[in-house]
Amino acid sequence: MRRVLILVTMAVVLTSAQERLKAFHVAKQEKHELKKRHKEEKRILKRRQRAMKSVMNQHEQSSDESERFKHDLKMQRQLLRKDQKDETQNLKKRDTFVRQSHPSS
Repeated sequence: MRRVLILVTMAVVLTSAQERLKAFHVAKQEKHELKKRHKEEKRILKRRQRAMKSVMNQHEQSSDESERFKHDLKMQRQLLRKDQKDETQNLKKRDTFVRQSHPSS
């Protein structure tokens, strides 16, 4: 009877440890994929802005139009950074919540 109890207890402990390990790997993979997607978004924005600059440089424009255009490009970059920061913080909060809801034994 004692052996059965010990075996059942060991099985429960090992199963819970294995679940925590899987959750850790899933969180790590999500973070990696998020960073990868953010890097690609930055690359795409840079390409698009370079193309827009080259088109604008081919045309005559006033200094006001030029300043407005530069400001728009800057705002696009800031918006992208803000959105990516928010996504990263949301992922961190979700991971923290998951860890708190499943306390380690």
